[in-house]
Amino acid sequence: ERDGATILCFDPLVRHWEELDRPVPTEMQHCPDVHAVVFAVPHREFRAIEPRSWLGGKTPLIVDANDCLSAEQLGAFAAAGCGVHKVGRGLVSEGVRA
Repeated sequence: ERDGATILCFDPLVRHWEELDRPVPTEMQHCPDVHAVVFAVPHREFRAIEPRSWLGGKTPLIVDANDCLSAEQLGAFAAAGCGVHKVGRGLVSEGVRA
């Protein structure tokens, strides 16, 4: 953030990030207008995402940091044009270049 990035955080179980004194939304119905999305905790809400409809035409970089998404979801994100990285596996798909 100090370098100009905007960071959004969502967690279905956490309402306030104590260390940063920041409120945390518990719902994320559609993909926000961002350059990248990091899925860091394997919440069941993430496994329920249908990539194409959730993306709404956006193609952010998708990073699965902790086996949060299924192989089918990762493939669907890649097929929609997103770059996809999986921690421990590296680049899954380069996606489209803007």
